[in-house]
Amino acid sequence: MIVNGLSAALFPTHYGRPNLTDESIDYFVGDTLTTTLNRLVEQVRGGLPFSAGPDEASIEELGQKAAAITRDFAALPGIRALRVSDVQAALAGDPAATSVAEIMLCYPGTIAILYYRFAHRLHQLGVPFLARLVSDIGHSLTGIDIHPGARIGASFFIDHGTGVVIGETAIIGQRVRLYQAVTLGAKRFPADENGVLIKGVARHPVVEDDAAQDGRLERGLRAVAAPARARQRHREFGRHRAGGAIEQQHAVAQVQRFVDVVRDQQQAVPSALNSSSSQPKRRSTRLVGE
Repeated sequence: MIVNGLSAALFPTHYGRPNLTDESIDYFVGDTLTTTLNRLVEQVRGGLPFSAGPDEASIEELGQKAAAITRDFAALPGIRALRVSDVQAALAGDPAATSVAEIMLCYPGTIAILYYRFAHRLHQLGVPFLARLVSDIGHSLTGIDIHPGARIGASFFIDHGTGVVIGETAIIGQRVRLYQAVTLGAKRFPADENGVLIKGVARHPVVEDDAAQDGRLERGLRAVAAPARARQRHREFGRHRAGGAIEQQHAVAQVQRFVDVVRDQQQAVPSALNSSSSQPKRRSTRLVGE
């Protein structure tokens, strides 16, 4: 429910309610965000003991840390901006794509990437157990396995997607396209003198900007950039044929309006996150194409 709530707050008419109006959309975002962040605080608190150090924290300390992590996570415009770039990369990169709605609701690759974006942020904030749970939900839904520790740039597109695996220390640049059954994996794992695997070291491949990759790519190899023709087509992610052109500056403006709404909602976040009763201003949070 938390992932669904976050998705609905980011893209209200796609993942929330399709009949929202300009008068009601911002209030829907505020209420959904408040409810979802309340739930997230509890899940973060429950997940922290699984990644705690040798010194166990008290219940009060866990609650304070969970509130701080959730407050940092609530800065969602960055995730939304990445999501916009991912969707537009799919629209530009797949000749079968006909609309924003089709990409966001029907493409397993973009759904898996959305779950990854949430999971990666939780992983960055120090909740790896909860991040893995979110990632595993996305894996179960789509058949695409992306470790939340992987580093993936903007405008990422997974075409078809069945069987794709992206390992913990993989690094993927911007404007990259992967095809079904790609494994960004490690064939060998470093071990100490006793044969115990050494964790936390880089062991997965790097995929550079503007690359297209199929098959298996292992540690020590780099995916080469896509041919110039394909690279140019991939960069033109500001246009698509459903309802005319989507201009890049238009998408940036949509993200900025979402930033404004989230800023207005900072006082409406639950008490653990310093809430108050102030009402949000009316601003459109629609993604172009909604």
